[in-house]
Order: sequence, then structure tokens, then C-alpha cells
Amino acid sequence: MRTRPDSYRGVKCTLYMSEQQYSEHSNITYMIKRNPRHHVLSQYFHCTESSDHARRAHEMPSLDDWLEYWSYNSLDGEPTNVTFGCYDPRNMQSKFADFHPERGDSIAGIQKKFAVIAPMDDLDVAICVIFVHYTGWIPEACDCSLSQTVKLALDQEKSIAKESRNESVNFDHGVKNHGATYNTTKSQDELINQLIERDMLLYEYSKEIFEQQLMRVEEFFNVTICQKIKQQPQK
Repeated sequence: MRTRPDSYRGVKCTLYMSEQQYSEHSNITYMIKRNPRHHVLSQYFHCTESSDHARRAHEMPSLDDWLEYWSYNSLDGEPTNVTFGCYDPRNMQSKFADFHPERGDSIAGIQKKFAVIAPMDDLDVAICVIFVHYTGWIPEACDCSLSQTVKLALDQEKSIAKESRNESVNFDHGVKNHGATYNTTKSQDELINQLIERDMLLYEYSKEIFEQQLMRVEEFFNVTICQKIKQQPQK
């Protein structure tokens, strides 16, 4: 269905956002997966620069010391020193997704857990696919299908969307440095890689799975999902 059914009008939303760990008791679960490298850096800057953590920012060491501390502690055990009053960056997203490849978890298991799992790089597309999965219809803002008489410059749209994705919705919490744009050293990259081994695998799985999920939605509804959600004119 490509338009909102009359029966849908007035139906209360039962979808909510949570930062809780995955639970098998949830009827349907969607997940947006962030680039793990960006996520680790974002955690550090949130702990040192954000207004949310201003009272405890003094407990945080330098970025190098912070990365070294967490990298040299067991990935599965409790840290042997202080926790700096902030995040534990060791494969955080895998913990929340309850993803443990060392226990035999695979891409098939991830597909069973999440109705939609998508990389944050494709946030607008993911929002549309989640909406369609949740409601069963295509909102106009997500429909970039090509008509027979009007050929849209889809490639150009994709290029523009790619450049502007990181500018879509950004809540910076007062943070000056951001994980997606911060320039790290080679040694910092090596330490980060030690912290995100499972997260990177989950990230690659999410991209592979989402590509298939998007394809199924587009084929079923015979549409092209927008790379960037179309802004609706204000009434």
C-alpha cells in the first residue's frame, strides 16, 4: 500500500525509543547501528565536553590514556582500575544488541532478532524502512519513485544525500569535537580497533542485512525509497 489507509487515522503509536539492551520479550525490535570508530570517539568527547557530564569531566584522562586503559583491560571482564565515571567503550553496541560471535552468534541470528537493523550512515533510508515495516504503507516523504513522464536525477540526489547525512539531525550536547570528524593518530586508531572488534563485525552485518531489507521493501511496494527524506511544504 502506497498511501495511508483511512483505517490508520487516529491509531495511537505504540513504538518507542530505548537505549536498553536487547530483550527477547520485545515483540518487534529495530536497531540503528552507528559506525563503531565514530561511536568510541563520541563517547570520549561526551564524557569530557558535554553539559551532561560537566560535573565529572575532571575524572577523565587524556584520549590516549583513556584508550590505552580500556584496550589493556579484558574485553569481557570488569576493569581493574577506575572507570572515570563514564562509558565503557568496549564493544558497547554488541553488548546492547546481545551479539556474541564467540558463542556462535551469526548474521542469521541478527536477522531473527531485529525486524530492521541499519547503519546510521543510511539514517533517512532506515527511518523510512522502519516506518513502512511498522505501518504497512509508504509516506510521500519517503517515496522517490520515478514516473514515466518525469525522470528525477536520482544519482544526483544520492550524492547530495550522502554529503548531507551527517548534517541531518545533530544533538551535540554542547560537545565541540565529534567522532565522525575528529582526526586521530595511527596509535589511537590501533587502540580503537582493539575496542570495537565485535562492533565492527556487527556493523558490517547491519549493512549487509539492511541492503536486503531495503530491496524487499522496494520490490514489494514497487517504489524507490528516498536517500534523504523529502521536506514537506509547510501549510
